[in-house]
Amino acid sequence: MEYLKGLHGIRALAALLVMFGHIYNATLPPGEEFSSINSYGVTVFFALSGFLITYLLLQENKHTGQIDVIKFYMRRVLRIWPLYFVFVAIIYLYTWTSIDQGGLYYILFIPNLMLITGQAAPPLLGHYWSLGVEEQFYFFWPILVKKSKQILIGLCGFLAGFLILKIVVNIWIGGWSNAYSFIYQTRYDCMAIGGIGGVLYDQRSRWLTWVASRWIQVFSWLVVLVFVSGRFHFLSIIDHEILAVVITALIIGQLVSLSPLVNLENGMFRFIGKISFGIYVFHPLIIDLVMSAGVAEISSSFLRLACCYLSITGLTLAISWLSYRYMESYFLNLKVKYATPR
Repeated sequence: MEYLKGLHGIRALAALLVMFGHIYNATLPPGEEFSSINSYGVTVFFALSGFLITYLLLQENKHTGQIDVIKFYMRRVLRIWPLYFVFVAIIYLYTWTSIDQGGLYYILFIPNLMLITGQAAPPLLGHYWSLGVEEQFYFFWPILVKKSKQILIGLCGFLAGFLILKIVVNIWIGGWSNAYSFIYQTRYDCMAIGGIGGVLYDQRSRWLTWVASRWIQVFSWLVVLVFVSGRFHFLSIIDHEILAVVITALIIGQLVSLSPLVNLENGMFRFIGKISFGIYVFHPLIIDLVMSAGVAEISSSFLRLACCYLSITGLTLAISWLSYRYMESYFLNLKVKYATPR
C-alpha cells in the first residue's frame, strides 16, 4: 500500500487530543466545565478516516478497474474487530457489568444508537460510540464510492444532505433532543469532508497547491489551536465540520508540501500514530485505574496533575504498544490476503 507521509502524525494528534481531553475532564475540580478537546480529537479521526478510505478506494479502482467491497470489509474486520471485542470483554469482566446492559449494541457495532434510546453506556465504554460510527461508515462508504458516477458531485451531495438533515432536526425537534444528539455525534459529514479531500488528492486537483500554500496552512493550524484552547466556538451546529475542513487541509499540506509548516513525519509521531487505535481504546481504563490508585488524593494540585498526566500517558502508550506488537500486528499481517493487487 502507498505510504502517505504525515498521516501517522495526524493520527497521533487525534489520539493525544482525545486522551488529554479525557484526563483533563477526569481531574477537574467539582463544578468546573468539561473540555470538548476529546470530542474534537474524534473529529480529527473522522476527517482522516474519510480522506484515507476514499483515496484508497479510488486508487484501487484506478489500478484494478474495480472496488472489491468484500476485501475492503475483511481488511476493516482484521484491523478493528480483534482489539474492539477484546476490550469490550475486559470491561464487562472488570466492571462486573451484565451483558444485558448494552451488550447487543456493542456486538452489532451500534453503540451510538444509545444516544437515541437514552440508554447509558456501560462503565468505561462511553467512547465506543465513535467506533460504532466508523464501522457504520466503513459499511456504506465503499458502496457509495463504487456506485457514484461523478464521485465529487456524489460526495458533495451526501455532505449537503446530511447538513440539511442536521439543521432540520435541530430546528423542528430541538437541539437537546436525543435525535439531534445522535445526528450531531454521528458526524458522517465530517468523514465526507475528508472524503472530498481524498478525491481532490486522487485527482491531483489544481486546488491542492492552493490548499497546501503557506497562508492556508498557517490559518488551518491557528483554527486547530482555537478549537484546542476550548475558549471559542465559531457556530456550534457546524463546529466539527469547520474542524474537519481545516484538518483535511492539513492532511493535504502534509502530503503535497515538500516542507510542511509543521512536519508531522518524524519518529515520535509515527510511533504514536501506529499505536493510536490502542491509545483510543485503552485510555479510559488506564484513567480509571490511576485515579482509583489514589493519585487523585495528592494534596498538591501541581503534583497531582503531573502524576496523573505522566502516569496515564506512560501506561497508555506502553499498553498500546504491547497490544500492537503482540495482538494487532498478527491480524494486520493477515490483511495481505485481502490486499489490493498492484
